[in-house]
Amino acid sequence: MLKLTKILDKTVSGFIRKFKATFYGSDAVYLEQYHGGGDDYNPPSNIRALSAFLGNNPRDGAIFLFRDNTERKSDPGEKRIYSTDENGEIIKAEIHLKNNGDIVIIPSGKILTSGKWEHNGDLEVLGTIKGGVVVAQNGVSGTYSTSVTSEKGIVTGGK
Repeated sequence: MLKLTKILDKTVSGFIRKFKATFYGSDAVYLEQYHGGGDDYNPPSNIRALSAFLGNNPRDGAIFLFRDNTERKSDPGEKRIYSTDENGEIIKAEIHLKNNGDIVIIPSGKILTSGKWEHNGDLEVLGTIKGGVVVAQNGVSGTYSTSVTSEKGIVTGGK
């Protein structure tokens, strides 16, 4: 049977996140978090969750579904992933897979990547691009309309 659960405390031991929780109106119990593969969700303590016991064994409690109080924006067929502040009140970052094929990424901070980033298609930048070395694949040399100078595909001067 699924039970509404209030989270009291959390601990992490290796790859297991455990919760001290109460079922509304009962004594504290200890539950182990279960989630989809590849997920690592650390819920704020002020959200509701669903939990149950595996095989009705009170020593095998599992917590696995969480409900926060953020606005639901996804249209049919869409998926939205987001994180909140530590209180679960303000959305801090989101990735929204739209039903028209768009992917919308909205950070309140930076987007950090590592490794090689490959892009095939047009790239429209509505801001500034900065880099230590900018290389043009085709090895072009010359001065561009914005006074950027390149030599053998490497930007050597200008703004």
